[in-house]
Amino acid sequence: MDIQVDSLKKLLKMKINIVKPTVFNFYDNELKIDKIDRQVNNIMYLRSGGSAYYFQPELDNICECKDGDLLWLSYRSNYLRTNAHPLKSICLDFFMMDDDGNNIIMSPKVFRVASDTDGYYLNLYESAIQMQMNTQSSFEFRALIYKIFSSLFSETERFTEDKQLSEIAPAIHSIERTPQSNISVAELAAQCGLSETSLRTKFRQYTGGMNPIDYRNSLRVRKAKEMLSATTSSVEMIAETLGFYDSSYFIKVFRHFSGSTPNEYRISSLANKSGQS
Repeated sequence: MDIQVDSLKKLLKMKINIVKPTVFNFYDNELKIDKIDRQVNNIMYLRSGGSAYYFQPELDNICECKDGDLLWLSYRSNYLRTNAHPLKSICLDFFMMDDDGNNIIMSPKVFRVASDTDGYYLNLYESAIQMQMNTQSSFEFRALIYKIFSSLFSETERFTEDKQLSEIAPAIHSIERTPQSNISVAELAAQCGLSETSLRTKFRQYTGGMNPIDYRNSLRVRKAKEMLSATTSSVEMIAETLGFYDSSYFIKVFRHFSGSTPNEYRISSLANKSGQS
């Protein structure tokens, strides 16, 4: 039995199993309309050669895409090349089934699932290709496939409900995935297509008052606490690992967010562990 779902929002509420996942590189150097009557779903990572996608037979679902976009191509999808640049992508083919073995099919519509601003998904896709070729890592391969879906679905659920939040999603992704990176506010704003002033305003609304730098520092301090509790790394090494190239500034930021210095926090953490053992 086939169950057709007409929106990703509805799919998120269902229990689904990913069946027969396959990852492969796709390259096309011809300027043409390619007609595909696929039997599987596909989430394609567009590496280069942005095109306009639509579904067969009508042309009323054109989806303009750019490099770094992840597109959901349903079981009936065609694409129209709109420039002369070669199309290079990585495709993830898969079936979806529920716990009763029913085949779940998305409606024949093409839509953007995410935009990869920091290489996070590119790394996952490339790792999946390498794992797929290694027959000894089949479990790791499937775990990685589910990680891709988990990341995509959690982002979709988080950012699609709030238009204002979706506008700054690329900046939030960049900060949360690589808090150790010292990407500037100007670069974050450019990722979102916003001015720096607009980004700061929307960020304060999202975080309850923090600007992008404060938000990044709060994540760094959270990670620093984990490292102070679980490792013997020096404060200087932790500071450098987290993107602070001045340990005195790291200590100042840590105190601001935690109320103590890194060494004070480590001593307190070790004392709590000792008391619990």
